[in-house]
Amino acid sequence: MRYEHSVHQSAEILRMVLPNFPRHTAAYHPISYALWYEYAAGINPPLKERLDALLAEGRTIDDDLAYALYREYILDAWSSRSLSVNHQLEGLVSTFELSAERACADAEQFNASWGEFQHKLGAAPAEMRDQLASDLVQSGLRMRSAVHELRTELQASVDETRRLRSELQRLHSEVMTDPLTGLCNRRGLDPAFAQIYQHALESGSPCSAILVDVDHFKRLNDNFGHVFGDQVLKKVAMELRRRARGSDLVARLGGEEFLIVLPHTDGATAQHVAEEMRTSIERGELKQRGPSAGTAKVTISAGVTVMRPQDTPANMIARADSAMYRAKNRGRNQVAMMA
Repeated sequence: MRYEHSVHQSAEILRMVLPNFPRHTAAYHPISYALWYEYAAGINPPLKERLDALLAEGRTIDDDLAYALYREYILDAWSSRSLSVNHQLEGLVSTFELSAERACADAEQFNASWGEFQHKLGAAPAEMRDQLASDLVQSGLRMRSAVHELRTELQASVDETRRLRSELQRLHSEVMTDPLTGLCNRRGLDPAFAQIYQHALESGSPCSAILVDVDHFKRLNDNFGHVFGDQVLKKVAMELRRRARGSDLVARLGGEEFLIVLPHTDGATAQHVAEEMRTSIERGELKQRGPSAGTAKVTISAGVTVMRPQDTPANMIARADSAMYRAKNRGRNQVAMMA
């Protein structure tokens, strides 16, 4: 995970980040926060060096510059790391090829030598056979040494390949995962939803979606603070994942919105699942300690839709969103259906 700070550590970083915003003209959006967060946390040395240089020049960070810095030092960094790992894997493939070619050449040479020794041994007089046999043993020992060396090299390459594969999987997981909740993020959602949708299209099986929004989330943030707001989002994410089935896709769309994609599920079943999620979250309470101590009741509004003919994942999300707002307009803390 890219951000591994505890609640208290991230709160301290937040304290260091906030004074930077009024000094610059970039809006108070997640892009700006990511820049100053990584700057204050000291986890992105190239970004810190560049920002320090810009600040020393008296530059003001506006939206265009913030986006440019984000792309270069945060977003592109992931691509660069993945590219680096891919280059290392290509190097290992080349090493395997060279080792295999060398092994084949050594084997051919040994076979040729073996055949030659057999021929000479059969035709040689008795007094020369001991020398020929000794030469044959030496050739075998050289071949054995070459095989041992090759095996050592190949084992090292196998170990490195496993390490790089694990690194690629970790990078992929970080890019596709929301760091706060551990759920799939929007970047991971789009291809996963497209795959589920395509399977439903080809098999003719139903597919449903639930869009969830935390009720009065801004009020919770205002009353208890952003750290508590993060706890709310993590709690909701945990309950959604706990109530979802293994085949369901649970993702954080952004902010306080979540999406659950349910393959092989009709609208009535999806509505029942959404209601279970709603009541499960409603039954829980979150307690805030410190200056803003108190107990908060968390509820959600959910919109449910089912896949239609000629539908698309984007249409399903939009329709589920409309259903969710219908639930909001009816008083929140409920589930609305838009088939």
